[in-house]
Amino acid sequence: FQAGGLIANVGTMAHVLALAVAVRDGIEAAELAIKGVTSHPEIIETPQGFCDALIEEGGYDLKRMTKDIGKTFQIFDPGISIKKYPCCYRSHRALDAFFDLVAEHHLSYHDIDKVTVDLNLYDSYLMKFPNPETGEEAKFSYPHILGAAILKGKVWLDSFTDESAMDDRYQEARKKIEVVVHSEWPSGRVDARTPVTVKLKDGRVFSREVQTPREPSLDELLNRYREAASGILKRDQTEKSMDL
Repeated sequence: FQAGGLIANVGTMAHVLALAVAVRDGIEAAELAIKGVTSHPEIIETPQGFCDALIEEGGYDLKRMTKDIGKTFQIFDPGISIKKYPCCYRSHRALDAFFDLVAEHHLSYHDIDKVTVDLNLYDSYLMKFPNPETGEEAKFSYPHILGAAILKGKVWLDSFTDESAMDDRYQEARKKIEVVVHSEWPSGRVDARTPVTVKLKDGRVFSREVQTPREPSLDELLNRYREAASGILKRDQTEKSMDL
């Protein structure tokens, strides 16, 4: 994970640590610079520097790489989002669509024959575990995520433990989920489609597509925080941390 955020690490603990290491390294580099530690002033673009080593000599376009650098920041555009479910963000559109259908048609686990989710090629690289064996893998498994949704009526922390990944009830629920990858769809990261179709045992079929994942309300966010913190902090500590 210290080599960068590689997609191959999705579904492992290193996938999460990579983000923390990047932040730590940035702070450390700034502190070292303040203390006078030096390096080559053009280490990114100089011959035998970062780009030459990571890619190859002449295999990159510095003008494209530095376009609008210092002018646009992703934290503002497209901005940040707060995850409503404790699993891969790519699955949140599908979860919102599924829960909409459940609420609208009053569906239960025993009503449902099959749930189909359609996705593009890029999403299939992330949602890559049809039969997860660990809680980390389960976070990147449409069969497990949607299986948990129909089994429990919600998706929360207890859905993504090593125990739940190997639980017979979850494994049985996964059999109701079908994943269809559309290689002919645009394979972009931002405008990915994830329509969901629910087929009932009585033959009825319902479909829904959510374009943008819905973020939690403030009350939902605070309640989720309280629940997540309950295994770590005492109640008064949790409330104090929220006040801070």
